[in-house]
Amino acid sequence: MKDRILNTEVKILNHTFSTKRILFHPLFSGSFFMVFGSNMANFIAYLYHLILGRIMGPSLYGDLVATISLIGFIMSMVSFFSIVIVKFISSANDKDVPGILNWFKEKTIVASLGVSILIWIASPFVGDYVHLSRNISILFAPILFFSIIAFVYKSFLMGVVKFKQAAIVTNVELLGRLLFGLVFVIVGMKVFGAILGMLIAAAGGFLLAGLFLKDVGFSKIKVNGFDWKKVFSYALPVFIVSISFTSLLTVDIVLVKHFFSSHDAGIYGSVSNLGKIIFYGTAPIGSVMFPLIAKKKSQKGKYMNIFLLSTLLVFGMGIGILLVYYLFPSIAIKVLYGDKFLEGTKYLILMGTYYILYSVANLFSSFFMSIDRTKPLLVLPFFSLIQIIGIYLLHANFSLIIGASILSVSLLLIYLGIYFAYDSKKQKI
Repeated sequence: MKDRILNTEVKILNHTFSTKRILFHPLFSGSFFMVFGSNMANFIAYLYHLILGRIMGPSLYGDLVATISLIGFIMSMVSFFSIVIVKFISSANDKDVPGILNWFKEKTIVASLGVSILIWIASPFVGDYVHLSRNISILFAPILFFSIIAFVYKSFLMGVVKFKQAAIVTNVELLGRLLFGLVFVIVGMKVFGAILGMLIAAAGGFLLAGLFLKDVGFSKIKVNGFDWKKVFSYALPVFIVSISFTSLLTVDIVLVKHFFSSHDAGIYGSVSNLGKIIFYGTAPIGSVMFPLIAKKKSQKGKYMNIFLLSTLLVFGMGIGILLVYYLFPSIAIKVLYGDKFLEGTKYLILMGTYYILYSVANLFSSFFMSIDRTKPLLVLPFFSLIQIIGIYLLHANFSLIIGASILSVSLLLIYLGIYFAYDSKKQKI
């Protein structure tokens, strides 16, 4: 019976998959570690805010949240570069990887130092603007220095297919932030103690990631044909794609806050965040898929089965979460937000549908970037614009707003699907 189940086969677009092949595929094992690690990280982050918020009280917690938001905003401006790093590392020959790692490391240290110095100079003014004491704002610079390097090192781990280690680093960082912050707050160091805990956690993440990269190593030997011009030519379209998908992810919240009351915006925000669970829950699959396909492509190997399996996993998980929302909409909202947000239940399925389409479209974009098909993605801002115009024209109620978002991402998915079919036929994949 066990062998029969493991050897059961299914055919998708002339590609045959067996249960055994799926379970033991690097995509499946890598996705397991990334999905598990991502959800564990989210849980630790939730505990962090829950525990420190209760201990510190509204006023001190407000200072903490403001600090985290400022640091998070700066980090979000460099997050797109992770795709660039993963692409070049996973596509390189094994002998060239240490040289490329060292090239990125040197550039990252210089950039991190430059950003940190600018932040250090500006920190008193930034602190005064958001009413934070100088001893807190002065920690911005060292936190960002270690955070940026740790972020790049985690991208290195993804590029060399060390998914488990990347997940461990992220969780150790967040756990360190929680434990050190909690101890320092309890001994009376207040907000400064919590931020100091962030600094120690960031430095710890940097050291741990470096330890995991030790067996790969860094080499000062120059890699032929690899320079900043090549990196920039790939980074630009990746940046455009990143901005477009970020817009599709966030602009509806901003416009709802503009057109509706704070109460209504809060209801919409709660439904949107529940919908985003679908995206954040499936996003690690694309993160695992990207380096696997990039490596296969560079080795002239077959990679279509990896993409099809990724699409199946993303769609299947999305439908599974949507089914939970369909069966238990009130429970889903009550657990995370409480009874005051229950009026949002009628929009949950519609929002979930949007995020399934969004997740699949995001996966298609990652696939095209992994095989160097970046030019067709340069038109993605057009679909973001459709969403903005649609919401401006149709904002009488939440259903119309979500409908405008569904329309824009559906058109995007149709466009990507047509290009996928065209490119597959052209390349005879």
